[in-house]
Amino acid sequence: MNKFKDFFIRQNLKWRYSNETTPLVARKSFKIGIGLAFITIGVFLIFFFKPAGTANASYQSVDTTPTKALKALKPADRTKKLTFILYRDDCKACQHVEKKLAGRIQKIRDDKQARIVITDLKKMDQQQLKTIQEKLPEIMVDQTKIPTPLVANLTIKKDGTIEVTQQSNTDNFTEIENVLNKAVKDN
Repeated sequence: MNKFKDFFIRQNLKWRYSNETTPLVARKSFKIGIGLAFITIGVFLIFFFKPAGTANASYQSVDTTPTKALKALKPADRTKKLTFILYRDDCKACQHVEKKLAGRIQKIRDDKQARIVITDLKKMDQQQLKTIQEKLPEIMVDQTKIPTPLVANLTIKKDGTIEVTQQSNTDNFTEIENVLNKAVKDN
């Protein structure tokens, strides 16, 4: 037991048994200093670093008016790709993913990686809702209900037909992220 104790003390507290105490104390202090520096940097990164643009992300910060959203669904002189997002303020599933989704949308828009239109269904009048039902029957549930949050990648063709290439209508952010990543990849 004494041999183990002496070995442990010599290995970890060499400065007590050395004639050259200054270099060994300095070496031990250096190791402690490096360890404290890593801990301090780690704490700083965890508590003070926030990804840019996601701190105050909300639907209102990325929202498009219903009129502009429906205008984006009109055909153009060439085929265009668009990510169409519908939400409601009073929807619990929408509130569950709001900060992550709005933050991700801000980042995509800032980097100009894809064209995204997001709008609140509660701001739409009956005619606008009917237009969505007619143009995007693939997103409907029971042919009359629009699920929220809805994230759909659309291909709008020259002739006015709209194809839903991928969609998510759940509050599972992993699924939503897959749809957004596909939109970024395709553009």
